Amino acid sequence: MPDNLPPHDRPEVHAILGPTNTGKTHHAIERMLQHRTGVIGLPLRLLAREVYERVAARRGEGSVALITGEEKIAPANARYRVCTTEAMSSQPGGDLVAIDEIQVAADPERGHVFTDRLLHARGYRETLLLGSASMEARIRQLAPEARISGRERRSELSYGGRVRLEALPPRTAIVAFSAAEVYEIASIIRRRRGGAAVVLGALSPRTRNAQVELFQSGDVDTIVATDAIGMGLNLDLDVVAFTRLSKFDGERMRRLRPEEIGQIAGRAGRNRRPGSFVVADWEEELHPALARAVEEQRFPSVPVLRWRNAELGFASVSDLLDSLLVRPGRPGLARPREGSDLRALQILSQDASVRKRAASYDAVRLLWNACRLPDYPAISAERHAGLVREIFLALSSPHGSLTDQWMDNALARINTRIEDIDALAVSLEHARTCQYISNQPDWLPDPDHWRRRTRAIEDEISDNLHRRLVDLFVDARASRIARLVRQGRRPVATVNEEGAIVVEDAIVGRLDGFRIQPSQPTGNPPTEAESRAAQAAARDALSDRVQEFLAADSSAIETRLRFLLWRGDEVATLSQGEDSLRPQAHALMADFAGPEERGRVQQKLQNHLDAMLRRDFTCLFALRNNEQLTPAARGIAYRVAEALGILPRAPVASEIRALPQTERKLLRAHGVRFGSRYIFLPALLKPSPTRLRLSIWSLGVESGPLPEPPAPGIVNMPAGPEHTQEFLRMCGFHRCGERAVRIDMLERLLDMVRDSETVGEWFPATLDMLSITGSSAEDLREIMRGLGYDAEPLTDEDLPPPGNARPGELQSAQTGPGEMAKGPPAPGPNPRASLPEEARSPSDGPARTESPSGGSVPPAAGSAAVRGAGFRYRRRPRRNREREQTKRRNPATGRRPGRPGARPELPTKGAPSGERTRRKTPGEKETRAPRSRRKEARKPDFDPNSPFAVLAGLRFGDKQDPPKE
Repeated sequence: MPDNLPPHDRPEVHAILGPTNTGKTHHAIERMLQHRTGVIGLPLRLLAREVYERVAARRGEGSVALITGEEKIAPANARYRVCTTEAMSSQPGGDLVAIDEIQVAADPERGHVFTDRLLHARGYRETLLLGSASMEARIRQLAPEARISGRERRSELSYGGRVRLEALPPRTAIVAFSAAEVYEIASIIRRRRGGAAVVLGALSPRTRNAQVELFQSGDVDTIVATDAIGMGLNLDLDVVAFTRLSKFDGERMRRLRPEEIGQIAGRAGRNRRPGSFVVADWEEELHPALARAVEEQRFPSVPVLRWRNAELGFASVSDLLDSLLVRPGRPGLARPREGSDLRALQILSQDASVRKRAASYDAVRLLWNACRLPDYPAISAERHAGLVREIFLALSSPHGSLTDQWMDNALARINTRIEDIDALAVSLEHARTCQYISNQPDWLPDPDHWRRRTRAIEDEISDNLHRRLVDLFVDARASRIARLVRQGRRPVATVNEEGAIVVEDAIVGRLDGFRIQPSQPTGNPPTEAESRAAQAAARDALSDRVQEFLAADSSAIETRLRFLLWRGDEVATLSQGEDSLRPQAHALMADFAGPEERGRVQQKLQNHLDAMLRRDFTCLFALRNNEQLTPAARGIAYRVAEALGILPRAPVASEIRALPQTERKLLRAHGVRFGSRYIFLPALLKPSPTRLRLSIWSLGVESGPLPEPPAPGIVNMPAGPEHTQEFLRMCGFHRCGERAVRIDMLERLLDMVRDSETVGEWFPATLDMLSITGSSAEDLREIMRGLGYDAEPLTDEDLPPPGNARPGELQSAQTGPGEMAKGPPAPGPNPRASLPEEARSPSDGPARTESPSGGSVPPAAGSAAVRGAGFRYRRRPRRNREREQTKRRNPATGRRPGRPGARPELPTKGAPSGERTRRKTPGEKETRAPRSRRKEARKPDFDPNSPFAVLAGLRFGDKQDPPKE
């Protein structure tokens, strides 16, 4: 514009300054449309797109151009241009030129572009500078010809102090300062309030507009955004909430400046509707003076603007660098922070191939245009410089442009269908880079084709990103109900026959017993509106259910660990009472249930629990309360009762040995069985007492998940690491390696084993052993290994001749692995028949241990039965059990040292302590020591709980200890 024009013909420069919500941008659009042509520069691509759509709606798309770094819509007859400030030329041309948010000139990175427009961008007839009142002093200094006018805020802005996120009202914007914070807070809002929209500066306009529409339409009542929301993003906001009052500015963490807080907080309130701003409850309070300054929008003047030399030298690369590093010669101006364009130029200036190509004025200018490619993905400076180098070398080649193949390869690396939102954001940044390249007029052979293609790719990524954001941060059903509440409508809620609570055709919960359980198909708890609707619908249904429960028979109530169930729903929890066999029931009912209903339900549940204890634990109560027992027997009875009917024998072995047979008979009369591993009441192994025992035992266990108990009727099961020995005992089972066997069947198995084994020799398994344990041959091998036996496959030598099988054995041979051989055991020699009762077995004398259902299984040793069992067994030597190491045979005796049943070496008379008699060679006559000396030489490592210890004690004359049961 010539400077010698008459004053009345010179274009007017008008600075309109004021806080947010004063209508400055709206005024600039109206003024531009009053002129024949016009240009408006905006600070964000998102805002440029919004203004473009407003102008195109009024003047038609053919009359408006949109020019940003990544997007170019330029009709041939466009009269109005909407641009980002960086995309404006230094001489934009137009009857009106408007620069919005002029205070960005103070930004350390972008400010030099706004300062350049402030100094040089002028319209033919009118120039508008729009921004904060804090720019008044700098505009007077740098543009003294400008006429300055102020505007007042249309609505009141107030500070609301510190507020918890869940207490924020609807129509709130929560401001964070990184993408990670935005996503984290949006997840919290979804769990508590049904959903939130998200807005970040890195989003494409398409995604941003879709997210804003979620908020504006009322689908969600909260929006979470970065501080980009402060740059002209127009929303219907009542509250702006700051999560923090500091941010990372690219170099360091710093406190927000007062004008930055005011710019963001000023977005609250629209037109005449008042707004407020708050801080999150984990952030410190605003200083009262700062809060008043933000409320009144009074901020100190901007101290300095950023400036970079616009008159660049292109004689050489060094000349270009020197011109970019020129310092400002006017007060109030300072150099900006080093940008990605200058860093790329500095790196490439050291590249020999680049310097060789950049040898002319046009080549240096071309190099600078390539360096101005924005680093959208924010990759490292070296990688970005490498991309710029590749582009420059292609542009300066004889071909003079990037090839179609190069663009194809660049676009092929962009994945548009990934699900991760961070990866989608990265893809979007790469798409923006390709869009910038396609918008350069001379970089591609057919830029229009590539512009359309990159735009389609960006739209596809944008739509996918919007869907992922909605899936992650918006609960559709909750937002629908929240919208009804905001509209003043009461959601329609009902309870169907299955107990499901339906609110506006969506299942939000179910009536579980006498409580409301929220339905969480998306993992979110119900919102406050949903909870109120569900309670209103469930109140009447709950009263009907309580009356039905009180009138129903109590047989439908059952136990499951720490709960009482009715019709499969938990209706009460159990707790320990004053007596271990007297647990207490506590009804689980909704808070809105009346006290009378609650009391009647509680009483019925407790009465049923007491009746169930009397029914299932009758024998246990009778045993514990029998006053005819002697003190010793009463002690055993008390221990059995405290163990809920299943007591391990080892801890009370000495008491059992001291218990006379007469007192044992009294205990047997109450149903007590003395097994080799357990003292138990078979009646309590039935399903109902087992469930009750588990429930009582679980009350004393630390809270946490317990495994599923075994199904009724099974006698062996796999035992994993989650099945503790105590849990299995309460289920009536005992761990044997990786299997568990029901205790009564275990004792019967041990009876069979004792009848079959000979000390130190192998004995074959039988089908009866498989039958009583309900196992296969492989399962039985694991069980026997867990009981301390070695196993190996049967050979033909282990099988008795077929003609030697007795009738009972042939009968057993005909039974399958899952069948029980019927009938009494066949007569035959019993190696233990001649032993006294105390030495015969640690179980209950001549009678085998019975299962709850009664019956016994005869032994089977026929060849067919043995062959069907598959393995033979031998008790593992004690040392092998302890150390699991291979033993060498003694060459003199052929024996393995420490083998059970091997006779101990006795010290000779008069031999020094520690010396032993030599072993006899095979065939040499063995002379036994006198009985008195044999009595003193007792084997030191006898197992006191082993039945073989009794035999060994009898063999060596050990008659002082009482016999074991």
